[in-house]
Order: sequence, then C-alpha cells, then structure tokens
Amino acid sequence: MSLAALHARLGLTRNPFPPTPDASAYFFTEDLQEQFAEVLHCIQARKGFVLLTGEVGLGKSTFVRRLLDTLPPDEVRSALVFNTFLQREALLSAILRDFGLEPTDDMDEALARLNRFLLAEHRAGRTCLLVIDDAQNLQPASLELVRLLCNLETGQEKLLQIVLAGQPELETLLDGQDLRQLKSRVVKHARLVGLEVDQVVRYFEMRVSAAGASGRIALQPRAARLLHRATQGNLRRIHLVLDRCMYGLASHGGGTIDGALLRAALDDVAVGAPSARGRPGWRAALAMGGLGLMALGVGAAYVWPTAKLPAARQAAVAQVAPVGGAVAEPGPDGAAVASSAAAQPADVPPAAAAAAPAVAAAASAQAVPAASGAAGAEQRCLATVAAEPGDRPMVGRALPAAAVPRLRSAAGLCLFERGTQHWALWRDTLDKAAFGTTAASPASLALQKALVQQGVLEPGQVDGFYGPQTVTALAVFQTALGLPATPVPDELTYMLLEKMNAAPAPGARHE
Repeated sequence: MSLAALHARLGLTRNPFPPTPDASAYFFTEDLQEQFAEVLHCIQARKGFVLLTGEVGLGKSTFVRRLLDTLPPDEVRSALVFNTFLQREALLSAILRDFGLEPTDDMDEALARLNRFLLAEHRAGRTCLLVIDDAQNLQPASLELVRLLCNLETGQEKLLQIVLAGQPELETLLDGQDLRQLKSRVVKHARLVGLEVDQVVRYFEMRVSAAGASGRIALQPRAARLLHRATQGNLRRIHLVLDRCMYGLASHGGGTIDGALLRAALDDVAVGAPSARGRPGWRAALAMGGLGLMALGVGAAYVWPTAKLPAARQAAVAQVAPVGGAVAEPGPDGAAVASSAAAQPADVPPAAAAAAPAVAAAASAQAVPAASGAAGAEQRCLATVAAEPGDRPMVGRALPAAAVPRLRSAAGLCLFERGTQHWALWRDTLDKAAFGTTAASPASLALQKALVQQGVLEPGQVDGFYGPQTVTALAVFQTALGLPATPVPDELTYMLLEKMNAAPAPGARHE
C-alpha cells in the first residue's frame, strides 16, 4: 500500500503515535500541567535547581523539549546535555560548548569562563538554563560538579538554572550521604507518572486529532482498558501498541480499534498482553505492503490537558494550532485540506483558492448537525470555532459551576454540555511566557486590570509587574471558582478573566 493510499484510507497527515519524543503534540494531565507551570516558574524566577524524575517511557525528554519550546529564546539561553556518560571535566566541556563557549581541560579556567558568561548574560537580563537528561548515568563526582554550578549566583539569584532529568535511580543517588548538599538545593521535584485508565481515550483522541483524523478513528472503551492494563499508562508502550493498530486499520479498513485488533497489536509488540496467536495475519500483509507511517511529517502544535479529578470535575484541554500553506495540511475541521496554490486546478481564480480552507470549514460545519444530542452540539461547537478566522489554538475545558451563569457563546467562544457538565471551547490567547519576568509587561498589566474588574486586586496595585500581590489575587480568583491555584494563569483561568461579564466573582470583595 502506497503512502498516498494510506493517507486516503485513514485520513492522516502524520503519524499520530511516533516512537520519538513529540513536544509539538503534548498531553497535559492536570497534575502534569501544574508541575510544568511550577518548573517554568522556578526557571523564570531564577530559583536554581529543579529535579525531574520518572520511569523509562513516561515522557521526561518530551517534558524537557516542551519546556525549552515554551521559554522565550530571546530571554533564555539554554544548554542541553544528553550524553551523560561524559563525566566531570568532559561534562563541563560539553556544557561550555552548548553555551557557545570554548572548552578547556583546566577545570578552574572552565568554571571561570562559565561564570563570566553567566554574569554577562545576567547583566543583559537573560536567564541561563542547563538541562541534563538521563542524569541517572552521572557519577557522584559529576553530580558534585552540578552542585558547584548551583553555587554560581549573585547576591539574590542563581546565575544558572539547572534541570536534572532522570530515572528513579537518580533519586537513589541523591539520597546518598555524600550528595546530601546537592539534594538540599532542589527547589522543585517533578515526578512523572503514567496515564490513568480514564485518560487513555482522551490521549488517543488528542493524538488522532493532531494527525488530522479527528472523529474518523476511534478507540473502543474496552480496548482502552485493555491497553491501559497492558501498558500501565506508559506513553512509550502506548505509542508502540497503537502504531501497530494503525497498520491493522489500514489493512482491514474501518476506523475503530476494538479488543481483537488491540490484542493482536499487543501480541505483535510483546508488551505483556494475552497471546493473540492464531488471529488473522494482518501484520505479515502489512510488512509486505511496506507501509511508511514513520515517514509522515510533523504538523502543528497541540496541547490537550485532561484533569485527574473526581468525575464531577473531569476536564480535557485541546489546543489546535492550524498550519496552512501546504498540500494536505490539517484544515480547520481537522481533515486534510489542499491549501497550497499548486494544489488548485489551473482555472480556479486566486481568490477562490485562498478561500478554500474557509469553504472546507463551512462544509464541515454544515455536515456536523447530522449528529444529534450532546455529541452533535459538541461537534457543532468544534466546527464553529475552528471555522472562525485566526490562527490561535483552540482549547476545550469543563467549566466550574460558578462561572457558567456568567458566560455566553460569542466570537471565539462556544459553550456546550457533555453529560452533566458544562464545557467551553475557545480560541486561546494566553502566553504563559509573558508572566513571571522581572520587568513590567503589557500582559501583566492587562491581567491586573482584569483582576481588579473581578474585585480581587486593588486598583492601586496595578503596575504591570507580575509579583506576589498579583499571584495572590490570581489565587483568590481561582479558589473562589473552585479552580486550583497556579503560579501563572492557566488557559481556563485566563479565558474566564477575558470572557466573564463584569459581575464580581463569587466571594470577591465589594467596594
């Protein structure tokens, strides 16, 4: 089967389950979202040393790449070290090279060069970040070097922010008596865990949507439970199994992964599921067909957080950043749309060609009403918001009950119900990197004014600096709505501050 035939069969624009870290399609559980925000805050506030641990396959490298993608490159200079079999002097040389400095075999001179560089960057207002991945491979002498680097500081701030990422063995190393000084410098320890069983379907839906086949490929709940039981929520194993399922769908046709197909995939990749021997041999047929799922290109950026909460407050977030200008890119409805001029017939006027994505979105919106009930309303919401102009990502979240009476559908915001919960889908305008900087910013000023409007910040405290008073006011606003307090506003909080009417928030002060 050719690659074009595979695209046509499954409606994919890229591999939804690649074997390598994919920071452009990142899935946030609520716990992970909070940990990510705290790590980001520690770096931007120059607090020093962050520890990131998790078992193999839980996404440590992807977390690191997402972190580096989120930090503004004009404000943060970063060095990323993967080869942790380098030790002490060789490790320091690798750090110098990644910062663009000339390495030297003299340890004292190498530290002096690094310190001069860090001081110069600090005077320029830039933050320097060192990320060491697979840090469980470091010897105690190299971890002692990390401690020395932690000591590079001004009177009040650390000159070098360090993220040490590794497997749980790293925690055991740091528990050693000779490394207690390094462990005492940890300001944040983020631990990654596998997906819960109720998050597996959400993850599947996000990845398939990111690959341009939203609504066309499904994972049956029973198959999702089997997948979770076999993989224990480990993302790398989930990708391995579901990638084989994509081959099976392409071979058999249809768009649903059921228990039989999943068991065959589990047996094929040997991740511990019951044997599926004796079932139809679609794997051999696909091997002869030479399918090339791994050759599919990487598309737009996606984030789809899902809350690890009681049923009454479960939530999922989908951010969709459409990419245009190329043949078969994801269109506004998630389907493949020929959007380049070369893809248009010669007799199509340029204006009509330029309008093709909007026409495709309108056609999708026309088709969605065929679905009925709550599912149909949700699909119509998705099509409506996706068809609106603009390239900002889309986000979907369950709403806190206190916010529901104060919201209404408008441009860029659509409300719908999923079961007994009220949900919102909107165009996200949040830039988390705009907060937590040491200088005044228009984003912080706008946030402060919104907090004043909600009655949780005094007008005299509006100064454009994102400091403790603003963080406290933000926490008061979030707590009043039953939301978790975050160091910087998350997508839902930011939307509520933008979209809620001028009525005071529940529990807010009255002047």
